[in-house]
Amino acid sequence: MKPTSKTRGRPPTTQARVIAELRRRIQQGDWRASRQLPSRAALAKQLGVSLMTLQRAMVALERAGWIESRGAAGTVVARRAPTRPVYALLLPYPADHPVGFTLFHRALVAAARDIERQQDCRFELVHAQAGRFAEAELARLTAAIDEQRVNGLIQVNYPGFLTQTPLWRPNRQVPVAALTYTGEVLGVPAISFSMSDWTQQALDLVVRAGCRRVALLGIWPRDSAPMATYRRQLAGHGLTGPDWWQMYLHPYSAASAREWLQALLALPAARRPEALLIADDNLVTDATAGLAAGDARLLVVAHYNAPRPPKTHVPVEWLGNDCVALLRAAAAVIEAQRRGDSVTTRTVLPPVRPPAGEPRQ
Repeated sequence: MKPTSKTRGRPPTTQARVIAELRRRIQQGDWRASRQLPSRAALAKQLGVSLMTLQRAMVALERAGWIESRGAAGTVVARRAPTRPVYALLLPYPADHPVGFTLFHRALVAAARDIERQQDCRFELVHAQAGRFAEAELARLTAAIDEQRVNGLIQVNYPGFLTQTPLWRPNRQVPVAALTYTGEVLGVPAISFSMSDWTQQALDLVVRAGCRRVALLGIWPRDSAPMATYRRQLAGHGLTGPDWWQMYLHPYSAASAREWLQALLALPAARRPEALLIADDNLVTDATAGLAAGDARLLVVAHYNAPRPPKTHVPVEWLGNDCVALLRAAAAVIEAQRRGDSVTTRTVLPPVRPPAGEPRQ
């Protein structure tokens, strides 16, 4: 992971810091199930806080199921304490939304389940409705935060709509990380992938294959910064591709990729592309269907989000994003905030190739 800008720290409140530290000790096994904790006076001295602050933290931990009070016998770690950290993964659309719940969102859910199977942590999926929480869902999440049942929030896409909810109250002090393609937004550290790194590595594959003429199908307008970067990279590799070989399509209009590719494939062999970069996984299925319908054979470098690639109709070279690494990086940023450490304003993860063979579909 590489930070791309200065670090920023936002210390949690004293009570939140105490809760985080006690949970950390339970999670890492310093205090095992049913073991008696030190006295409140001893804990307050260790942590450098008042007895009142310590008592409030203990009440919150007991309410959340981490500890049990046994009167004169003291306080013990609960027999079924939720020792794995829990992160709320805030998704902008419901899972059954035909377009808004993209392949990226599906890959994130699959990655969350993969991580859970490794017993590292858990993810609470919270689905909004086009960026707005239903009242019942918001109440459930707010209660989980107040009762210290989640370590932090992972906001998929930009965190703006959180500012319209009680989750954004400064005194709540819940750590948040955002999965975006830009840097820090509204003070929320961002974890992302770099599409300029993706196009750079995709063009490296084109050069190694001996191709010279390249077309690109992506989701950025021709006058956008990513497309300007791509054109510089294309020239830097000594490759060619006229502007009309660089197609911008919204995922809603992915079916139009077939018509564009048919026009390209109708060119004489010496004037048509030798390679095609498909820079968004939501375009892969329709684009490769268009290629399968023609006779021309191109080198195809296709984007995907591990561990859930799209369906493809022709052989492709996969180059994509590791959503498991993305979620782990977000969790690390949240835990750093909980400790009061400085965190990077943006963490950028590199593109990945499948470890062996084609990824599962």
